[in-house]
Amino acid sequence: MVDRWNYPAKDAVQFEGAWEAYVRDFDPTLNQSFMVCNDAPKFDVLSELTAKGKEENKIVDISTEDAQKTWLETKGIFFDEL
Repeated sequence: MVDRWNYPAKDAVQFEGAWEAYVRDFDPTLNQSFMVCNDAPKFDVLSELTAKGKEENKIVDISTEDAQKTWLETKGIFFDEL
């Protein structure tokens, strides 16, 4: 590792572990597999609402400031039907 506080000198620093500040900024245990729970109930209606919401977002007009304000003030399909 390089001591970032000794710029422009490039003094070497011994790496001791991931707990050191700024060595990593993510937790590898929180990944997609962590979020999967096969025992949780599945609700088809939520999958349908999610799909409808994604489709709605693809076609929404946000080309002008007024259109953006209108879009921000609406709930959208997902929240309106939820």
